[in-house]
Amino acid sequence: MKNNIDYKKIFEDLTNKKVKEEEVLKLIELILIECDNDEIRSRAVELILEKSMCSDEAFRILEKSLISDESPIVRFSAIKVLVKCFSPKCKNLIKWVLDNENSIYFYKNLLDLLDNSKNAMLKGFYLRVIKKITQFYNLNEDDARFILDLDNIEYLKFREGFSTFIKQFNLNDNHVKELILEHEELGYKGLKSVQATQNGYITELNLTELPEIPKSIIKLRMLKSLKIQHSNLKNIPKKALNLENLDYLELSDNVLTFIPEWTWKYSKKEKNTVKYIDKGVLLEEAAILSLFEVLSGKNFIKTNDVRLKENVEGQFFSINSIGNITGISINHVDSPKIGIIPIQICQLKKLETLFLINQNITNIPECLLMMNSLKLLNLSVNKIKDLKLQGKTCKIIL
Repeated sequence: MKNNIDYKKIFEDLTNKKVKEEEVLKLIELILIECDNDEIRSRAVELILEKSMCSDEAFRILEKSLISDESPIVRFSAIKVLVKCFSPKCKNLIKWVLDNENSIYFYKNLLDLLDNSKNAMLKGFYLRVIKKITQFYNLNEDDARFILDLDNIEYLKFREGFSTFIKQFNLNDNHVKELILEHEELGYKGLKSVQATQNGYITELNLTELPEIPKSIIKLRMLKSLKIQHSNLKNIPKKALNLENLDYLELSDNVLTFIPEWTWKYSKKEKNTVKYIDKGVLLEEAAILSLFEVLSGKNFIKTNDVRLKENVEGQFFSINSIGNITGISINHVDSPKIGIIPIQICQLKKLETLFLINQNITNIPECLLMMNSLKLLNLSVNKIKDLKLQGKTCKIIL
């Protein structure tokens, strides 16, 4: 901060209804000039909307922030307040911004703000932004918005660790500005995840090292191959992807807390189960092997006795004479890791042996420990805590 100003005290004063509008605006302008924290400046800008201050002076402050503030977070807050408080007075100002703005964060949040607007002017601005990003990414509207969302996640991840990064490498001001622009402005970082396109539609996608997956992924209508790997994800979108065209799905090396229904539905598709049915597995159980394939990205090998594969790297299964799965073994020294035991495994009524070794598993479904058929459970080299074993009859190795 440029000066030793108590911004917390200022915001407490601003929430006092006795403070006159002109005094509030003076305090807001002080914050915008003196504070170098863009989150605080953004909050100050949005106070204009919260307090419904729609005067010429408020418009001047917002205009100045939109044009001169270096932070896309503050600039977006300014345009949000202008759109809600000063439409259509801000029409020419917004046109100027759309011609000069190049921030990932700004455009992602502006599109979200203008989405489904019935106001003719705002709808026109929405279409201008869509035209800009579709031409920039050379993709259709839905796919371009997904890449923009992906770039925004990367930008926010960069922001989160940037202060530590600067201190660690002792960067000078010029290098800092260069790095900020490199990560802040529209670019092609998100497109590195796109493996193939067809007629402006993403058909193959490989997402790695992400803290989250954009919800807009569900609108990728022509997606044929999807890999979400090495992201340490706990959750993926619950809403279904378009499974009609999806031919390959992999979710390896994450730490999921649940398996979405659409993933299970994908695993049950005939093209995923037929190879196991051909090897003698019952139709209703073959999809469980397919689901494990999704989580590991690896195929299973059939063996007469899975217990003989306990210390063998790879994925194996065994069945009884009528096709029930009796044993499953997954053991990969390095990657991939499945990260979760899907509750669907509890549908295997004849499962006797289960080896899931070194798979980054943190929890065990309660139904698994209640399976009467299960005789041997090896979950060694995982991250399981607080396992309640009292009353369990199967042998458990941790």
